[in-house]
This record gives sequence, C-alpha cells and structure tokens, in this order.
Amino acid sequence: MAEVAGFVPDLMDRSKLRGVRFVRRPEDLVDADEALLVVDLSRPGVLEVLPRLTSRRVVGFGSHVDRETLEAAGAAGCQALPRSQFFRTWPDLPPVG
Repeated sequence: MAEVAGFVPDLMDRSKLRGVRFVRRPEDLVDADEALLVVDLSRPGVLEVLPRLTSRRVVGFGSHVDRETLEAAGAAGCQALPRSQFFRTWPDLPPVG
C-alpha cells in the first residue's frame, strides 16, 4: 500500500509524484489510511475538506500568487506551499511520523 494518498487531478502533476495513491474526489481523503496526504489547493472542494483531515499530515500546493488560498489552507492545518516549492522539495519532504 502507498504511504501517501493524494487528490491531484492534473496528469502532469501526478507524473511527478511517485508512490502516491490518488483519489477521485477530495472527500475520499477523509477515509484514507495513509498518514501523509497531498492536495492540489486550487481544486474545488479541497479547502472545505481540509478541516476533516486533521489527524494526518496534509501538504498542499497552489499558485504563489493566490495568497488567500495558501493562507486559508495553512489556517486549516495544511502545510501550504507554492507549487514550484512543493515540486522542488517533494522528494526531500521529511518522512511521516
């Protein structure tokens, strides 16, 4: 089983994320068993589901110019990163736990 689950609909973004079990809807992450969740913050429904994911580590990415979304995600307990920083640091993110 993957150690990471994610809601990342864009196929180009998915191709950069090895070892992630992708879900079809943000709500599907609520029942995910993985301890690390990855989300595309620009997608509808993601911000609304974040408060229900507090028992897991959530890392999200979004546009660097969309400060409002990044701040809202951070306030909901998500480690919110600009897209470029997320993909640059993805392989080096600290392990879960």
